[in-house]
Amino acid sequence: MFDLIAELTAAHSPVGNEREIDAVIRTRLDPLPCDVWQDSANNLIAKVPGAASDCPLILDAHKDELGLIVKRIEDDGKMRVASLGGAYAWKYGEGPMDILADNGTVPALLCFGAMHVTEESPIHAMRQEGGRALKWSDCYLDAKLSKTELAARGVHPGSKAVVSRARKQPVRIGDFVGTYALDDKGAVAVLLTLAALLVDEPPPQDIYLVFASTEENAGGGGPFAARTLPGETYVALEIAPVAAEYGTVAGPAPVLVYKDAHNVYDERMLRRFAVLAQEVGINVQHAALDSYGTNASLARKVAAIGRIAAVAFPCENTHGFEVVHLDALTNLTTLLLAFVRRWPAILRDA
Repeated sequence: MFDLIAELTAAHSPVGNEREIDAVIRTRLDPLPCDVWQDSANNLIAKVPGAASDCPLILDAHKDELGLIVKRIEDDGKMRVASLGGAYAWKYGEGPMDILADNGTVPALLCFGAMHVTEESPIHAMRQEGGRALKWSDCYLDAKLSKTELAARGVHPGSKAVVSRARKQPVRIGDFVGTYALDDKGAVAVLLTLAALLVDEPPPQDIYLVFASTEENAGGGGPFAARTLPGETYVALEIAPVAAEYGTVAGPAPVLVYKDAHNVYDERMLRRFAVLAQEVGINVQHAALDSYGTNASLARKVAAIGRIAAVAFPCENTHGFEVVHLDALTNLTTLLLAFVRRWPAILRDA
């Protein structure tokens, strides 16, 4: 699992520019005996044929990560940026970034400016305000290239940027892994692992694995998949924030999500997940979350799907340098495999 995460995090996938992660996912899916395609919403979809097709199940993990978009390029070549998704400047700090230009990757630095200054410099006002949280308007990207040189390299307003590959190398501390972009790469790793396990023995029903696009920017890809694929049940694989207010803790126990900012989840399905977890010897956590959403809850909000669930792995430092217990990912995979093997009979037993 650690090696797979390292492979996935090395592939950039800012919202709307997910070509690198698409290529990595395809290398894992294409050798499997399942149909794989990309829809018009840029979702990558794999259909694992089941013994029957009358009650298919959709499993979702989004493949896009947080990042920045170039808003304008000033005369000196400094690039002003805006957030894609819930990226915060104070979560990133100064350091190397990669710009995904039209002609390849352009290295750049995220900069806030020198501190040894007076009121003539914008950062002085921020310091006088008690060191308030940085805003993206306080920052800029600097590739040490002129405006003309940037244009020649294919950098322009609309170009995307993410934390550099050097900063995204995962770190292992005991049983924990830490890196940027575990939201989304952790759930993608689970879904890819599950795909390889499912093809060994046909599941009872067709299973659609959706590697969804643009989730971090209002969840566009997932609801489209929910509307266009067969089936009435959509399960989102996600992170869950480790926070005292939710009673969630870091460790190997996956999280069953009952509510988020957009919807409530199907209690019968969550109850069956909890029973299955006991059967396979996995502890789970239960959470009702705010300031949170999934493709499943967004799809249900626009009536693109009927029945929804969300299962997650607990994550520290969400939307920053995220930290996850590796056993939470493998336990979530085991739980999902047991659920799929019992679908849809498991729902009738609820």
